[in-house]
Amino acid sequence: MLALRADTEPPIPQEISDITISFLKADRASLKNCGLVCRSWLLSSRCYLFQTIELDHSNIDTFSSLVVSTYSTIPPFVRRLKLAPGDRQGHRWFRRILPFLQFFKSVTWIALENLDWTWIKCPARSEFFSCFQSSLTELELKNLDFPMFRDVVDVVCESSSLVTISLTNISWTSGSPPLPLSSPASTDQSGSPRLPELKCPSLKKLIVRDCQIRPIFSWLLSHTSIPVIPSLEVGPISERDTMSFGRYLHSVNKGLLHLRMSFKTGGIDHACYADTRPIPNHSASEEPPIHDLTSQVVDQHQIDLEAAQKLYGPMEDELINLQGGTICDNLASLTGLRTLYLEAFIAHTDVERSSATVWAPRVVLSIKSLHLHTLTLDISLSRAGEVDAHPINWHLFDRILTEGRKERLKRVEVKYGGSIKHDAIKQLISSRWPVCQSTGKLHFISMGRSEAIGGRV
Repeated sequence: MLALRADTEPPIPQEISDITISFLKADRASLKNCGLVCRSWLLSSRCYLFQTIELDHSNIDTFSSLVVSTYSTIPPFVRRLKLAPGDRQGHRWFRRILPFLQFFKSVTWIALENLDWTWIKCPARSEFFSCFQSSLTELELKNLDFPMFRDVVDVVCESSSLVTISLTNISWTSGSPPLPLSSPASTDQSGSPRLPELKCPSLKKLIVRDCQIRPIFSWLLSHTSIPVIPSLEVGPISERDTMSFGRYLHSVNKGLLHLRMSFKTGGIDHACYADTRPIPNHSASEEPPIHDLTSQVVDQHQIDLEAAQKLYGPMEDELINLQGGTICDNLASLTGLRTLYLEAFIAHTDVERSSATVWAPRVVLSIKSLHLHTLTLDISLSRAGEVDAHPINWHLFDRILTEGRKERLKRVEVKYGGSIKHDAIKQLISSRWPVCQSTGKLHFISMGRSEAIGGRV
């Protein structure tokens, strides 16, 4: 049979080409070769080649010359833009790049790193965010210095379409808000104008790492209507953070679905339990807000909770007595929680930094959600013997993971890092939590790898 001539062969459907090229999204060399095949493959490959752009001191001039060219077709493909000058004094670099950002109309994710915001003047700030207001859904700020906390709030409030906000190692000199103790007013307790409120109805996730946690949650609590954010990653939490953070948890109660936490070194004792009253966001003559845990609204959710308390209450009380402490009412109010992630469960031989002995048992015991299906504990070990430095009541923790409401857990994930081998960590933890292992819910995941390599997925 004669082969069809190239110009008479039926073309490959574009959908098939797109799917094929999508498998090469992490292979930049192959993507570049795909771009040489034909025009349709060029467009498909560029979706991945230029999806994420990282700009710093070394490549800003070259990239700018490509973008301003009349023939440039790169900007429409850029979805994620990382701006990271080489040092914290990159304000001059920032001002240089501003004129070129107007070309990126399709960016949905912005990461801004290593800047002293003090040197960025108001016109430049406004120009920067005006470039992305219509498309931006994810904002990540890392290693930034601000003159005042108000400046942090102004940046976060620039876009109303944000789905994710991430604040990592953010610092400011002054202007932290006090913990609100009364209903919102036009000024705060110091007489200064109130901070602007977050206007992101689609916000689903807030990450606060290595920052002053208390001012951020005090600001959220000061809102006329406290924003309910379904997913939180917060840490490390110190004793001075527990009141504002705990009050926020109590205010959002069943609206919080995913929680990830880490704790600062040293014992925080019972600071979490010092004041479990919900933050009053109304006058004395008004009815409590609808998100208050003491609301008299009776729904199926409340009926299920009461039934669960009758069923599991006595057993959980026994575990609490064996633990020798009390539970946190703020965490107990998270009755809609789906996933819980506790960082630094075991951190090598650092007993102070590890949460396994004090924090983790109390936190897990405090969770009363009937919807909790996944608990993740991260462990860093160089060898199995390092766990002996931690006075962990393994038998009690095994019971905590498998009795009471926790018998409904679907997965207990041990996420491990360090130089310890998979078989070693699996044997070590499985032998200490035999009941949890026998239920089939114990899984082991290597940090840095997306697939679970222990247990069934």
